[in-house]
Amino acid sequence: MTRTRFTRPVGVLLATAAFLSTAVAQSLAVVRQPLAMSQQVVPAASSVFTGAFGFVFTITVTSTVPLTGYPIMCTASVSPIDVDAIFTSDSETVLAVRNGSTATCSFPIRYAWNLSSGSTMVNTTYIVEATGTSASLFNRVSAGALPSVALPANAASLWRTINVTL
Repeated sequence: MTRTRFTRPVGVLLATAAFLSTAVAQSLAVVRQPLAMSQQVVPAASSVFTGAFGFVFTITVTSTVPLTGYPIMCTASVSPIDVDAIFTSDSETVLAVRNGSTATCSFPIRYAWNLSSGSTMVNTTYIVEATGTSASLFNRVSAGALPSVALPANAASLWRTINVTL
């Protein structure tokens, strides 16, 4: 089995990390006021919720991404918004299949989250990236966030479509 290693310039890694950090921070911005001792409540009991979020990426390549030597990668991250739980996030990155000026990715992210409520909302962020070898300076990135959705029923799947121009 041959493993391929993809390297990214440090600037790209920092920009990607900054984007995800900002998106997650904005989606989790909750102002908490300290409660008086008589107002404190015991956190709700938690349960494990399982399922999968699936993603279908359709990528239209309009930039000068060469046809060979520059793999296109799709990343999706899902994060439940549960104020009584510790922050958690699941991500997956796969290589796109490219055919001329179109590329596609399709994959599920399976999760098992310990949450206080099944009525939790879930945030989704994504990144589509084309990067050359370590000797190349070429890099093209498109990133964004989808509207939050309700957590699917336990053990269910929810597929989302992402259209990107790279």
